[in-house]
Amino acid sequence: MFIDIWLKETNEMTDNKAAVTNGIFPIGEENNAYAQFFVGQSYLKTLVADPNVNVGVGNVTFEPGTRNNWHIHHDGFQILLVTAGEGWYQEAGQPAQKIKAGDVVVTHDGVKHWHGATKDSWLSHIAITAGTPEWLEPVSLAQLLCEFQRDWNRTETVPGFVQLMVEAGYFLNM
Repeated sequence: MFIDIWLKETNEMTDNKAAVTNGIFPIGEENNAYAQFFVGQSYLKTLVADPNVNVGVGNVTFEPGTRNNWHIHHDGFQILLVTAGEGWYQEAGQPAQKIKAGDVVVTHDGVKHWHGATKDSWLSHIAITAGTPEWLEPVSLAQLLCEFQRDWNRTETVPGFVQLMVEAGYFLNM
C-alpha cells in the first residue's frame, strides 16, 4: 500500500511539473536576481517590461517547497493569476490560503504577504505588479506554526495538525 501511495504522489508531482514547465508561458531562467528573497529555487520569465507601462508582468515558477519572503508593494498592488500547480498565499495576520490553477489573488497596496509552492507541488503564476516592493524577512518556521495553529480546531488531533504542517511544507527549508 505504501508503494501505491508513493507512486501515486510521485506521478502527481511529475504530472504537475509537466503542467508547469510546459505551460502556455515559458518557465524562464533561474531567478538569480531575486534569489536572496526566496527560500528554494524560483524561475522568472518577464512578459512585459515596457518603461511606458506602469506595471510589470512576469511568469514566476516555484519548485516544490519554494516560497518568497514576506513583502509589501508600496504605491501599487499585485495580482497573481495561478496558471499551474498548487501553493500557499498568506497576508500578515490572516490564515494562509491554498491556491491552485485558475485562482486569482489580489494584494492591495501596503499589505504584507508571501506566496509559494506546497512541499509536493510546482507552482506557476502570472504576477502583475505595480509600485515598489519592499522585501522583508523570510517566512520562519515559528511564523508558519503560529499562523496555521488556527487550523488546530479543524483537525482536532495532533496527527491532523502535523499533517497540515507537512502539507504546507513546514518541515522543508527550515
